[in-house]
Amino acid sequence: MKEPNPDLFFNRATILEYLERYGEAVRDYNSAHAIDQNLNASAKAGAIIDFVVQTCNLVQSRKASNAKKHGDLARSIPTHIDGELRFPMSEE
Repeated sequence: MKEPNPDLFFNRATILEYLERYGEAVRDYNSAHAIDQNLNASAKAGAIIDFVVQTCNLVQSRKASNAKKHGDLARSIPTHIDGELRFPMSEE
């Protein structure tokens, strides 16, 4: 039986990474690493994982920041108006 070719896993992982299919890319980089540790595939998989984690953290912090801004904006809108409202009347 023929031994699996680590280059095929590595190359497919590279394509999957460019397609932003990160989970599949990590899987294939790990498969390449299991066959040949000299390819540095585990470092590529680790870099993808770090990127995804950092992106998720950034999105979460941005979401929290926007929620605070929206709350501040909502609190700045008056809930009632004192006095009379006068609208300009058009002359007919």
